[in-house]
Amino acid sequence: MPIEIKKIRSFWNEHPLLAGEIDALVGSDEWFKKFDVIKIDDILLKDIDTWVDKNLAGKRVLDVGCGPGFWARQFSRIGAEYVGIDISDQSVKIARQGQTLYGLKGSFLVGNAEHLPFRDGVFDHVNCEGVIHHTTHTDQCVSEFFRVLKSGGGSGCVSVYYRNVLLRNPALFKAILLLMQRFRIGLKGHNHEKMVRTDDPNEFVRMYDGADNPTGKCYTRGEVVRMFGSFKLLAVERYYFPQRAMPIRLPKWMHFFLSKRIGLMIMVRFCKP
Repeated sequence: MPIEIKKIRSFWNEHPLLAGEIDALVGSDEWFKKFDVIKIDDILLKDIDTWVDKNLAGKRVLDVGCGPGFWARQFSRIGAEYVGIDISDQSVKIARQGQTLYGLKGSFLVGNAEHLPFRDGVFDHVNCEGVIHHTTHTDQCVSEFFRVLKSGGGSGCVSVYYRNVLLRNPALFKAILLLMQRFRIGLKGHNHEKMVRTDDPNEFVRMYDGADNPTGKCYTRGEVVRMFGSFKLLAVERYYFPQRAMPIRLPKWMHFFLSKRIGLMIMVRFCKP
């Protein structure tokens, strides 16, 4: 296994997604409920249907980078034949706990998104939210999505970090860092406070999931469109402004506006010709 992949696996084993932010026993009912509130209310703004098409009931869905199993619970509840894969065996363990806790079906395995352990054309849908920007060869992951999806309609929904206007403009980026320092804006846990001490946007993005995160990349809209050029693109949308990092509660309209205008993620929906 390449050294970089070992580092990535080690990091996510030690720091499961959102574990540093939630004050509850990881894998408990309370923890899963708090996790889901963050995902639904802060990250997705209650927009589950964009990701989980009810027409996927009975279809084979591959969730790449399943993490602690948020999407496992969503797809299983609509009756999809769910398969989750993650580089972190600890994350897979937590995801399985969640399915057992809530009486849901689904299968999980540990694996690398760059080399998916499946035959060609066996899945109806690929789901992958905020994962492949954390691996070395992101383009290879996209090629793997193409390979494992069925031809003539196999679909997908994938997101990566977005290089928004704040990250593209050095002056704006420095101003935002000063505001974050002044008003103590930031996420909890995993030494997130180190994010505001860098003047390098790439380092800022790398540390978004924790100061020791081995790799994290962000992309412009054009780069995302080119990366998924083998697919028929259905939508390219920005989302996610972290309300929970703010010292005050934003009005819902402002939260939505900021998510769509300067969101930290960019999502692409597509199908395989």
